Amino acid sequence: MGNQPGRIVGGICSLGLSELCYALSPGEKKQVEACQHDLDAIRKQQAAEKEEHEKLMSQRQAEARALQEKRHAAEREYQAAKARTDATQAELSELEKNKTQAQEDVEKLKKLTEGDVESFAKNQEFHFNKQMEAVEKLPDVPKTPKNSCAFMGKTSTGKTSTINKLFGTQEKTAPIRCTTDIKPVHVTDKVEVFDVFGENDEESYHQMDTLLAAKQLHKIVIVYTEAVDSVLKLARLVKALRVDKVYVRNKSEDLTPEETELVLEHDVKKLQEVTEQVPILVLTSAKTGLGMDKLKSILEAGAGEASHNRSYGKAAAGGAGVSRASPY
Repeated sequence: MGNQPGRIVGGICSLGLSELCYALSPGEKKQVEACQHDLDAIRKQQAAEKEEHEKLMSQRQAEARALQEKRHAAEREYQAAKARTDATQAELSELEKNKTQAQEDVEKLKKLTEGDVESFAKNQEFHFNKQMEAVEKLPDVPKTPKNSCAFMGKTSTGKTSTINKLFGTQEKTAPIRCTTDIKPVHVTDKVEVFDVFGENDEESYHQMDTLLAAKQLHKIVIVYTEAVDSVLKLARLVKALRVDKVYVRNKSEDLTPEETELVLEHDVKKLQEVTEQVPILVLTSAKTGLGMDKLKSILEAGAGEASHNRSYGKAAAGGAGVSRASPY
């Protein structure tokens, strides 16, 4: 055989593969076929490995793309959440800013309102004082020939009911406004009684005809219920008119003895503060008749007689204020 591989290579170089196959011996042909088989197997293995590699790479690339998309989705979600957080924070900041501004506005409004209320009250008091100065300048007029009195006060304080209880009259009463003018409702040899419309937001006693009519009377009965504050200005008006006055706290039937003492002390003090006079005060009830006998005796008394009474028997009259001599 000698150098067989060398012969084969040399044959390939000089003859070509097809010619070589005819020139090879059977043993050499088997060697070539075995070599070709090995080469085919190697190529087949390489192709399979390449296919497996490409398949694996494709799978990994798909996984990488999925992971990349997942990462992008997570980033987008994070950015969206951050944007929502930023928006919420901005909204909270804006709300906090608005809240602070609202609080400041409330404080400003409160100050303005307090200032307006205070100014309004001062203006009201200023003008009322001017009115009182004008009323005080009214000349004194002749009194009625007969001892007279009129019942004045806010609407629905029970003025007409009190007159009916005192003198047995049958004047009309109603839960709404019923007396609309000044009218005589009862006359005896001791007293002439006038019923007067109730003061309210629509009708006022600050009218010249009403003021002059009041100045002709011997006494004015100022009727109120519960809060004496409701008649403090009326008390000042009657003082400016220079007419004797009697205060009646009506609807007092439910007061206990202790409450009666407190009401008397409180109301007398308030009335004295605004008029600088010790008031005559009787607690009454048009419903039960409480204090009516004492009030009637005061009204039927002649000029000056009532002012000399020092007290009005609390047991008999349901309580009364102490009176001292006073010109009006």
